[in-house]
Amino acid sequence: MKFLKVFFVQIVFLTTFVQACDLIIFSKDRPLQLATLLYSIKKHVKGLGVIYLLGHYTSSDFYNGYKKVKELFPEVKFVWQERDNDFFEKVKQIVFVDSQSEKIILGVDDLIVQDDIDLSLCERAMDKVNGYAFLFT
Repeated sequence: MKFLKVFFVQIVFLTTFVQACDLIIFSKDRPLQLATLLYSIKKHVKGLGVIYLLGHYTSSDFYNGYKKVKELFPEVKFVWQERDNDFFEKVKQIVFVDSQSEKIILGVDDLIVQDDIDLSLCERAMDKVNGYAFLFT
């Protein structure tokens, strides 16, 4: 059985029970900010597994923007909210079914990674103290 503790700040690790470190990015109507975040992750973050986008759009213009981001980052797995009230169900689907990672990072699309981050160091620090959250702001 998997166990989940959630503490939201800006980026949070969640503990499940498999291996690696995946990322879930939340984005609503901000494809440009998402692209900027993904570029910064590609440049600065080491040791990252699968990147999931949990996205929501309110118009075809935003959807078309996300399609362009998807073309630029085909490795990102896009998951769409179909209704305003299915957010938690989609998060549970990614965390407990889709992701095979031991640690999961939660982030929002308005972040930009400006410095190098080696996630294996973060994981080791958490494991050393039996931590369940490692926060970046």
